[in-house]
Amino acid sequence: MKNRGKQLYTLLQKYWNLHTLYSVFMILFGNYLYALIVCVFLKPSSVVTSGVTGMALALSYTTGFPLAKAILFFNMILLLVGLCFLGLKFTLTTLLSTLSFPFFISLIEKVMGEYVLTEDILQA
Repeated sequence: MKNRGKQLYTLLQKYWNLHTLYSVFMILFGNYLYALIVCVFLKPSSVVTSGVTGMALALSYTTGFPLAKAILFFNMILLLVGLCFLGLKFTLTTLLSTLSFPFFISLIEKVMGEYVLTEDILQA
Protein backbone atom coordinates (compact mmCIF):
# COMPACT_ATOMS: atom_id res chain seq x y z
CA MET A 1 0.00 0.00 0.00
CA LYS A 2 2.83 2.35 0.81
CA ASN A 3 4.37 1.73 -2.61
CA ARG A 4 1.13 2.67 -4.41
CA GLY A 5 0.95 5.94 -2.53
CA LYS A 6 4.49 6.75 -3.58
CA GLN A 7 3.68 5.88 -7.21
CA LEU A 8 0.62 8.11 -7.16
CA TYR A 9 2.62 10.93 -5.60
CA THR A 10 5.31 10.57 -8.27
CA LEU A 11 2.67 10.60 -11.03
CA LEU A 12 0.97 13.69 -9.61
CA GLN A 13 4.30 15.39 -9.15
CA LYS A 14 5.20 14.70 -12.78
CA TYR A 15 2.00 16.05 -14.32
CA TRP A 16 0.56 18.41 -11.71
CA ASN A 17 3.04 20.75 -10.12
CA LEU A 18 2.08 23.47 -7.67
CA HIS A 19 2.02 26.16 -10.37
CA THR A 20 -0.50 24.18 -12.43
CA LEU A 21 -2.77 23.62 -9.44
CA TYR A 22 -2.58 27.32 -8.58
CA SER A 23 -3.45 28.26 -12.17
CA VAL A 24 -6.46 25.92 -12.21
CA PHE A 25 -7.65 27.29 -8.87
CA MET A 26 -7.32 30.89 -10.04
CA ILE A 27 -9.21 30.17 -13.28
CA LEU A 28 -12.05 28.56 -11.34
CA PHE A 29 -12.09 31.31 -8.71
CA GLY A 30 -12.12 34.05 -11.35
CA ASN A 31 -14.96 32.40 -13.25
CA TYR A 32 -16.92 32.02 -10.01
CA LEU A 33 -16.49 35.71 -9.16
CA TYR A 34 -17.51 36.80 -12.66
CA ALA A 35 -20.57 34.51 -12.55
CA LEU A 36 -21.50 36.01 -9.18
CA ILE A 37 -21.25 39.54 -10.63
CA VAL A 38 -23.41 38.58 -13.60
CA CYS A 39 -26.09 36.94 -11.45
CA VAL A 40 -26.20 39.52 -8.65
CA PHE A 41 -25.66 42.81 -10.52
CA LEU A 42 -26.01 42.56 -14.30
CA LYS A 43 -28.92 40.18 -14.81
CA PRO A 44 -31.31 41.72 -12.22
CA SER A 45 -30.58 45.23 -13.55
CA SER A 46 -31.03 44.16 -17.21
CA VAL A 47 -27.59 45.49 -18.09
CA VAL A 48 -25.92 44.13 -21.22
CA THR A 49 -22.13 44.02 -21.36
CA SER A 50 -19.87 43.34 -24.30
CA GLY A 51 -18.57 39.98 -25.47
CA VAL A 52 -20.07 36.54 -25.07
CA THR A 53 -21.72 37.37 -21.75
CA GLY A 54 -23.41 40.41 -23.27
CA MET A 55 -24.71 38.44 -26.25
CA ALA A 56 -26.01 35.73 -23.90
CA LEU A 57 -27.64 38.32 -21.62
CA ALA A 58 -29.33 39.98 -24.61
CA LEU A 59 -30.57 36.60 -25.86
CA SER A 60 -31.80 35.73 -22.38
CA TYR A 61 -33.63 39.05 -21.97
CA THR A 62 -35.34 38.93 -25.36
CA THR A 63 -36.24 35.24 -25.66
CA GLY A 64 -36.11 33.88 -22.12
CA PHE A 65 -33.43 31.36 -23.16
CA PRO A 66 -31.46 30.18 -20.08
CA LEU A 67 -28.38 32.33 -19.54
CA ALA A 68 -25.97 29.48 -18.75
CA LYS A 69 -26.96 27.57 -21.91
CA ALA A 70 -26.59 30.71 -24.05
CA ILE A 71 -23.11 31.37 -22.65
CA LEU A 72 -22.10 27.76 -23.23
CA PHE A 73 -23.46 27.88 -26.80
CA PHE A 74 -21.57 31.05 -27.75
CA ASN A 75 -18.39 29.90 -26.00
CA MET A 76 -18.42 26.53 -27.78
CA ILE A 77 -18.69 28.28 -31.15
CA LEU A 78 -15.70 30.45 -30.27
CA LEU A 79 -13.82 27.42 -28.94
CA LEU A 80 -14.27 25.64 -32.28
CA VAL A 81 -13.06 28.74 -34.14
CA GLY A 82 -10.07 28.86 -31.80
CA LEU A 83 -9.36 25.19 -32.49
CA CYS A 84 -9.31 25.84 -36.23
CA PHE A 85 -7.11 28.94 -36.11
CA LEU A 86 -5.06 28.68 -32.91
CA GLY A 87 -4.62 24.94 -32.44
CA LEU A 88 -5.24 22.22 -29.90
CA LYS A 89 -3.09 23.66 -27.10
CA PHE A 90 -5.15 26.86 -27.04
CA THR A 91 -8.37 24.85 -27.05
CA LEU A 92 -7.32 22.64 -24.15
CA THR A 93 -6.14 25.56 -22.02
CA THR A 94 -9.40 27.44 -22.64
CA LEU A 95 -11.72 24.48 -22.09
CA LEU A 96 -11.72 24.76 -18.29
CA SER A 97 -12.92 28.35 -18.37
CA THR A 98 -15.41 27.63 -21.15
CA LEU A 99 -17.10 24.93 -19.11
CA SER A 100 -16.77 26.35 -15.60
CA PHE A 101 -18.33 29.77 -16.23
CA PRO A 102 -21.76 28.48 -17.38
CA PHE A 103 -21.64 25.88 -14.60
CA PHE A 104 -21.14 28.59 -11.98
CA ILE A 105 -23.88 30.72 -13.56
CA SER A 106 -26.40 27.90 -13.31
CA LEU A 107 -25.24 27.00 -9.79
CA ILE A 108 -25.58 30.56 -8.53
CA GLU A 109 -28.97 30.96 -10.22
CA LYS A 110 -30.21 27.82 -8.48
CA VAL A 111 -28.81 28.74 -5.07
CA MET A 112 -29.65 32.46 -5.04
CA GLY A 113 -32.82 32.37 -7.14
CA GLU A 114 -33.99 35.85 -8.09
CA TYR A 115 -31.95 37.62 -5.41
CA VAL A 116 -31.45 41.32 -6.20
CA LEU A 117 -28.69 43.17 -4.38
CA THR A 118 -29.63 46.61 -5.69
CA GLU A 119 -32.29 48.16 -7.88
CA ASP A 120 -30.05 51.11 -8.80
CA ILE A 121 -28.73 50.62 -12.35
CA LEU A 122 -25.76 52.91 -11.66
CA GLN A 123 -24.53 50.61 -8.94
CA ALA A 124 -24.71 47.60 -11.26
